[in-house]
Amino acid sequence: MIIIFTTLPSFMSAESLASKILDAKLAACCSILRTERSMYRWKGKVRKESELLLMIKTRKASYSKLEAFIKKNHPHSCPEIIGIPASKVSKEYKKWAYAETSKP
Repeated sequence: MIIIFTTLPSFMSAESLASKILDAKLAACCSILRTERSMYRWKGKVRKESELLLMIKTRKASYSKLEAFIKKNHPHSCPEIIGIPASKVSKEYKKWAYAETSKP
């Protein structure tokens, strides 16, 4: 399994993207987390923004398809997309997650 992180500018955009991902069966679960403040450099300037973090749990083999899907459906022109392999996953959760996602 892999956990993919992306940030979004509003709850509405995070919920919309999560729904689309789940409807496409590209992930078993998406968690929307509020962040206090994101700071980053964009076009030469430091930006400070409130964002939401979307934590997406899926199969490792689905990363490329999900990355392309996020790029197509994300409101930002350069979305943050970071995948971290889940090295320890309970058998029950993994079985459920694989049952809820399409084979790549």
